[in-house]
Amino acid sequence: MQRDGAIATWSEVISSLADVREPVRPLISKTFTSFPFCILSPAFAGNFGKSRSTYLCLGDGKIAAVRADSKPLQTVIMPISEIDALEAGTELLSSWITFHFHGQQVSVFFNSVNKPLYTHFIDAYRTAREAEDSAGLKSTPEDIEAYFAALRKEDFKYDTYPRIVLGNRRPAFSFYHPATGIARALFGARVISSYLLIATRGLLYSFSEARIIRYARSADYSMVVRYIPIDTTLLRNQVSIRDEYSLQSIRRSNSSLFEIPVGITNSEKFSAFCQNSGIAWKN
Repeated sequence: MQRDGAIATWSEVISSLADVREPVRPLISKTFTSFPFCILSPAFAGNFGKSRSTYLCLGDGKIAAVRADSKPLQTVIMPISEIDALEAGTELLSSWITFHFHGQQVSVFFNSVNKPLYTHFIDAYRTAREAEDSAGLKSTPEDIEAYFAALRKEDFKYDTYPRIVLGNRRPAFSFYHPATGIARALFGARVISSYLLIATRGLLYSFSEARIIRYARSADYSMVVRYIPIDTTLLRNQVSIRDEYSLQSIRRSNSSLFEIPVGITNSEKFSAFCQNSGIAWKN
């Protein structure tokens, strides 16, 4: 299990069935009508997790993850229409992609050098799950620039990355949570790191550091983007409440997709964002 910048951790595109390891070939042939878009990710460990050597395949409206080194083979086949959320994260040379599927999390960790290869899975998911653009959300470059110009004044950190991810999608609703100091812990002062939630075209986008609650003096160079379809099954509920913040869970059925702290002074804005976006409250 290697990590960081070693060439041995680089992912590669597999172009034909003949290049697939023998134990995996019959499974891919059985799962897809033709050879899918396929990436082989070597075993990799980062600060936020690790995964075995994995074939990640896309085709026929589904994604398959095959742990090539496991005996017997560990395989999860996920119809895109049934994936509850997709998460993509990066911290320096470590990156990952996670699929929330039927209550489980299927993650592949990989060298950040190969991030562009994994955008195929993100693009396929967004294409399949986002709603058609409505007349009220037709975007112009001026509209998008006006939104990000206002955000830039609040936090320059969320100017470039969300703009790239959203492309020509103009936010319908958004919620920005500024960095907020909270009670000290044993090892020093803590903060809620700033984060940004955007709803557009029937998807909830979340932009944050991997550790939203962290020690004030610890450096965090991560960025996590979540893509979550908004429908009648998407809920939020309050997990716990402290003096300075509450912990809110974004969930589908009985499965939590992610949890976020909301400062008491920002709770009304957060509730309004969820209501406007169609994220229902569950007691």
